[in-house]
Amino acid sequence: SYFARRHIMNASAILALIYPDENKYLKKLCDIVFEICNEYTWCLPSHVDSCDSGVEVSNIVDLFAAETGFSLAEIYVLLGERLDSLVRERITSEVNRRVITSTLDQNGRWWWESKTNNWSAVCAGSLGCTAMLLCPEKFEEMKPRLNSAIENYISGFTSDGMCPEGCSYWDYGFGFFVIYADMLERFTDGAESYFEREKIKAMSTFLQKVYLEGNVVANFSDAHQTHTTHIGIIHYLKSRYPNDVKLPSAKNCGFGRPDRFSYLVATASWADKNYSGLDEIASEKSCVYDRECQWYVNKSSKFALAAKGGCNAESHNHNDIGHFIFVKCGKQIFADLGAGLYDKKYFSDKRYEIFEPSSFSHSVPIIDNDGQLPGKEYAACVIEATDKKFSLDIAAAYGNAKVKSIVRCFDILDDGISITDRFCASDGVNIVERFVTWQKPQIISDGLIEVDGTTLAYSNDVANCTVTKKTTDLHECYLIDLVLKEGSGIFTCTIK
Repeated sequence: SYFARRHIMNASAILALIYPDENKYLKKLCDIVFEICNEYTWCLPSHVDSCDSGVEVSNIVDLFAAETGFSLAEIYVLLGERLDSLVRERITSEVNRRVITSTLDQNGRWWWESKTNNWSAVCAGSLGCTAMLLCPEKFEEMKPRLNSAIENYISGFTSDGMCPEGCSYWDYGFGFFVIYADMLERFTDGAESYFEREKIKAMSTFLQKVYLEGNVVANFSDAHQTHTTHIGIIHYLKSRYPNDVKLPSAKNCGFGRPDRFSYLVATASWADKNYSGLDEIASEKSCVYDRECQWYVNKSSKFALAAKGGCNAESHNHNDIGHFIFVKCGKQIFADLGAGLYDKKYFSDKRYEIFEPSSFSHSVPIIDNDGQLPGKEYAACVIEATDKKFSLDIAAAYGNAKVKSIVRCFDILDDGISITDRFCASDGVNIVERFVTWQKPQIISDGLIEVDGTTLAYSNDVANCTVTKKTTDLHECYLIDLVLKEGSGIFTCTIK
């Protein structure tokens, strides 16, 4: 209901702008704006507890309260005197009380101001834009805090512009950052520009590094396996960095979520028909490795591999050290399921009891029936990363004293990959090699499994092979479990 109201508001506002003679759209807009202004709080219910800073609930600024204020401010400016005077008065009153004054009166700071993830960009960017549009004199008072939050957001990216939160949250956080940075540059007549920085240019190129084939991406963290790029944002970035930003095909671009008015405005403002026929992200051979977040992406015309090290304390973290995605013919064959159902448990200390963020939903070993542990200390040690090989020790992710090392090596072949796991562990340790796929695997023979035309051929160190169907609130997938023979210290397989 919350998002549906905003969808109706945004659609009505866009239609009222496109068809100014059709009064029905303006009437619907005024009605829904009043309804949103009547909501007890703009803070999403699931955020109330986590955002509580001793502030009255109706004045808490979370992601969606900040977005709501920004949407109403843009509608106020764009529709102007066409809005009923009572509606205009209501917008300014509610936005000032709930968003602007609440932030200025906040004792200390909002908790998200120190975060290095999408929250700081969306909240600070939305607040800044809202103030610039409705009360520029208050923006000057807020700007030091907002820009500090933006700096924290930027620090969450690696030096080469990789986003450990994944592409879905790059689209969200970086999208709001771009909108804020553009408005700030114009507001200050060019005196303040983030776009002169090399790191911002690097951040702008993130998506082209993680597209694997078509619209299939390396969707580590809480991201989706396919990604639709916001056409306004990517065209704007292309105009700022024409020699660096590469465009996806038009079929992989869209207008953004309909409950985000700023994204619709960005589409109307920045989509450039001169870019509409370009497709610069091809499946030609390339290899990207980011040493800070330890993401590895290797693409050829026949297949693509994405694998990762890192640690199990990343933003929107999954316990997925050593996990990989294998893409062929435009499909994730060995998959990353992405986010589980967003509910209260998912963002609590019980997060890893849920299948999707746990290591059991990823293509990594299971040791003595246990998965990987959450925390910064549960991390990988990368050994080698070239266009022919990616190897790393993932033993520390399990926190198992009986396991000294697990060296996982991906070798790049002409028509696929080989994986070798070398275990240094005490006698009696039970090891299961798990592979996760969307499609139902077929056991062809001992040592050979087929998944949607792709073969997984494995060594004779396997004592047992099982295939299990797994269904969660959001996903249906298949788990291939290969139980290693007792005392086996090595596992090898090829995927072609």
